Amino acid sequence: MALTIMLVDDDHASRIITKTLLQKNGYDIVECKSGTEAVVRYMKTPCPVVLMDCGMPNMDGFTTTESIRLVEREQSLSPAYIIALTGQTHIDYRTQCKQVGMNDFLEKPFRAESLLLKLDIIPEI
Repeated sequence: MALTIMLVDDDHASRIITKTLLQKNGYDIVECKSGTEAVVRYMKTPCPVVLMDCGMPNMDGFTTTESIRLVEREQSLSPAYIIALTGQTHIDYRTQCKQVGMNDFLEKPFRAESLLLKLDIIPEI
């Protein structure tokens, strides 16, 4: 059975490129266009891994991650492994990702190998 990954990104082109890469490597993808959509879908069908764009309008990746962590606590779910996807590289930004509950960080634009390596080394899910 393939690992299911929730891909949360407001940019259509980014979603298509990332989704295609992941599907070609055997992953099942749950695609979300916004933070709000991601939280609603996560409440219904939690995914073990979430790729989270940080810079989305309305509900950014930080707020979305905090909301997902709240859902996990309220429903006694095992925490998802959340990887931040962002073009921001400042150390304060990385610290903010950790503070809201993200597990890892990947700079955009990323190389396919970098993402696949991160997925390969995720602790047992």
